[in-house]
Amino acid sequence: MYAEELLTKQGETVLNISELLLKMKSGEKLPNNSKLSKDYKVGAGTVQAALKYLISVEAIDLISKGQQGTILSYVNYEKLLQLCGNPIVRGVMPLPNSIQFEGLATGLYKNFDKSATLLKMTYVRGGKKRLDLLLDGMADFIICSRMTAEKAKEEHPEICILTSFGSKSYVSRCGILFKDPNSSGIKDGMRIGVDTDSYDHIALNEYISRNHDVVQIPIKYSDVATLFESSVMDATFWSLDNYKNASNGKIIEFTGDEDKIVSDTMEGVLICLDDSDKKLLLNDILAVDKIRCIQDQVIAGKRIPSY
Repeated sequence: MYAEELLTKQGETVLNISELLLKMKSGEKLPNNSKLSKDYKVGAGTVQAALKYLISVEAIDLISKGQQGTILSYVNYEKLLQLCGNPIVRGVMPLPNSIQFEGLATGLYKNFDKSATLLKMTYVRGGKKRLDLLLDGMADFIICSRMTAEKAKEEHPEICILTSFGSKSYVSRCGILFKDPNSSGIKDGMRIGVDTDSYDHIALNEYISRNHDVVQIPIKYSDVATLFESSVMDATFWSLDNYKNASNGKIIEFTGDEDKIVSDTMEGVLICLDDSDKKLLLNDILAVDKIRCIQDQVIAGKRIPSY
């Protein structure tokens, strides 16, 4: 759209200033022309022309406050992203193997339907693996539980919890699965399955095993039924949203009211890097109420999943 107009020194300055403005909020003070000229190694006239161009395409608007400087009074992050030649947002969420995740994926895509920004989602099992993609710059945001987000932020302060999708938006039902249908609870000596790619699973299985001497067995989510059938595992904490109790074992279901550790696992959040050039754009575009409404429609069977 803007390609030919930007193949000049002024165009290069437009791109540079656009990248700067993607991280600024309306009401913030713009660096003065002399600083921008020095930063981008161009004349003050080129900087002024670049700003006028951005105003002309309605990407920004400015208010001069005299000696107080120039204030960014309006910013259109989508247009700035287009000018930077990168109108794509890359997200990563869990595999859509439950109706909760199908609803969330559908809501996210519908949220971007009328946007000039393209959403590209990838589906990856394991919160730690999704976090690695974010930290390595392979994703602009990831979807995870609040527990995963808070544990990740403890290790990586550069992470920002941008928004929450609300209670039970990530998992609506969860509990302890037992191989033995006569089990009454966790006991010493039990073999507890733990998916080490998941912050949630590690913490939850430690939670249910507290005060008991148990053996942790490394597992993958997809292997639960097989491990029960082969008698490798006695129990594990699990999402019940898509679990089929093929082994006819015992299930002790949790409501989310037992402890913060459980409710935080059931709440879905979106996280990004605090210095991401997509952070303010996402904050502008995301309509959480709309996304949650669409998720609820999918769960209720009133909307066909589409992602």
